[in-house]
Amino acid sequence: MFSFAFSYTPVRGRVIKNVDISYGTYIYHVLVINTFLQLGISSDYFIWIYIIAILCGVVSWFTVEKIFLKKKQKFSKTLLHSNS
Repeated sequence: MFSFAFSYTPVRGRVIKNVDISYGTYIYHVLVINTFLQLGISSDYFIWIYIIAILCGVVSWFTVEKIFLKKKQKFSKTLLHSNS
C-alpha cells in the first residue's frame, strides 16, 4: 500500500503532497511491536500497532527527515558551487 501511494505520481501529488512517512513508519514499527510485547499487550490490539507506527512515521517526517533533507539540498548546492 505504501509503495503504491509513494510510487504512483498522480496519487502522490494530490493526496500526500510530498510527505514520505514510509521510512519512519518502517523504522518505528519494530519499536512499537516490541513495546507491546514487553508490556504483555495482546495481539488483539494489532490495529493500534499500525496507528502508532504511522503516527511515529508522521512525527519523524516533520521533525527529523524533512529538516535534514532540506539541509542536504543546501549542502549539496554549496558543494557544487564551491567546486566550480
